[in-house]
Amino acid sequence: MAEVAYKTRKQDLGIYYTPEPVVAFVFDILNVLKKKQDEESARWESHEPNPHYPSVIDPAVGEGIFLKMAIESGFTKPRYVFGVDIDEHVVEQWERINLLKSFGSRADLENHFFNQDGLRPLNHDRILPYKRGGLKEFDAVVGNPPYGGCGLAGLNLKGEPAAYYGSFELVQRKYANSNNNLALGDFRKPVPAEKLTRYPIELLFIERFIQLAKPGGWIAIIIPDGILANSSLQYVREFIVDRAKVLAIVSLPRETFKQVGTNAKTSILFLRKYREGDDRDLNYRVFLASISKLDEQGFDLLTESFEEFHYDG
Repeated sequence: MAEVAYKTRKQDLGIYYTPEPVVAFVFDILNVLKKKQDEESARWESHEPNPHYPSVIDPAVGEGIFLKMAIESGFTKPRYVFGVDIDEHVVEQWERINLLKSFGSRADLENHFFNQDGLRPLNHDRILPYKRGGLKEFDAVVGNPPYGGCGLAGLNLKGEPAAYYGSFELVQRKYANSNNNLALGDFRKPVPAEKLTRYPIELLFIERFIQLAKPGGWIAIIIPDGILANSSLQYVREFIVDRAKVLAIVSLPRETFKQVGTNAKTSILFLRKYREGDDRDLNYRVFLASISKLDEQGFDLLTESFEEFHYDG
């Protein structure tokens, strides 16, 4: 009975864990980007005298598969990965997942994982000396945040929390300042709790992923296809292209999350957050692809095509 209740709760929260072939593909693409950057600027493994590795965070880490693959794919090292999750059940499992073997001790693991709402600021008392930029900026922000569940209804929407969630620019664009492109620090109008309750949580996670990325950092996020197509969400697409260059959109098969309770059509969105002074002309090429089944060979072909596309462009 408890197991059934937990499954229902995950569906209510919009939590659907990602199949490993999809996560492996995400890091195949990120490794292409990292390799090209290293060739151009010797920023990572070829850095002398000591190699550098990207810092990675998953703000809705779940059982940890994205961070596990970040390490196993060679994209980064254990001490540079961080995870956040609101669900206490997955926190109980962190000690037993393969990530613990990478860290060596529960205490070290706990320095990298946060049991909290992934939309909220991280505890800066836990800044680690080798994490440049503290816990504000990461080289890569990756994951499959919740979607299609209860929106923000399960969160505390009174007092300071309501003001915090209501201050997200996407909420402001939707309800309060729909005609303005708000810059950080601009006046935010209060948004009624009943509107916040209905606001899709996946949209706030898009903004949170972009917040967490450092200028020039990469973002890889799985999103429902409606975000890419619905006319009512044009303001979300405008927000994304205001802040990041779209590198690739890869459509996933409808059955991707069938085994964990949904037939929602989803895509992987790959972005690079703009640096100050970057050319923001929207006239650029974007890698668009679709995969019909979760097949390793198909993902390998897509990776090869992306590498050719990216090196040519």
